[in-house]
Amino acid sequence: MSGILIFYDEKHSVLLKVLCKDVAKSKEKYLISANYQELQAKISRTDTKEFDSLLEALIYFKSLPEGEYKQHKDYQYLAIDSEGTPCLSSANTTATLGKIFVGPFRNSFVLSDIADVFAREFALPALGEEKCFPQIIDYYLNFDLRGNYLQQIDELEENLEFAKSHALSEKVKPIIDYFAYLDFLRESKTLSFECQWQGSELSVKNGLLFGYGDLRFRMNYQNIEYREEEKFAVPLDELDERQIIYQFAKELKLI
Repeated sequence: MSGILIFYDEKHSVLLKVLCKDVAKSKEKYLISANYQELQAKISRTDTKEFDSLLEALIYFKSLPEGEYKQHKDYQYLAIDSEGTPCLSSANTTATLGKIFVGPFRNSFVLSDIADVFAREFALPALGEEKCFPQIIDYYLNFDLRGNYLQQIDELEENLEFAKSHALSEKVKPIIDYFAYLDFLRESKTLSFECQWQGSELSVKNGLLFGYGDLRFRMNYQNIEYREEEKFAVPLDELDERQIIYQFAKELKLI
């Protein structure tokens, strides 16, 4: 069940608020994992709230005060550098100049998996490998690659070569999913709409929840100015919200 976890300290202040698809699994992760020992030592009380949808959870989540710890602290960007080495690295900020950033992704393991697939398919460097590859952007930002694969899959199916079509689909699925993720990162930046939802007006500005009914979440809303190197990057703390809004818009056939 999707919902929210809220961890409080002994002064009843919020330590961490977590928006999660599976409340039970997330609770186990934060209370048992060695990665959160500092947080665990301060937890005095845990509150759990379940909702029928992630959008409902998001609305409640945004009404809570910020905590001492952040849910997105492990999120990482893919940093692409066609002039230096390594060509591919991970970063937790887009502040560095001279690199192109994609993401964020939820952890560095996801980045490694993506880099491994590209490395196998196109003989490219793996993540962090000290190897210069000046044309690496032509692969990681070239949407024609997805189109070419989809065309090959369609042609195999038209020729009734279903086994080959299935094998190719499985082989290149991570690459197709990667470009779908780039679509989300790019499109969510300008996604704005208003609609009626569960009896109240819901408004979205540039991919983020602006208001719901009488609630206003961003009173001093200002557009972020992205550098060209951040075309496929959004702020770490906005990723979860943007993905929920983007999926909701797709269900409404707004995109």
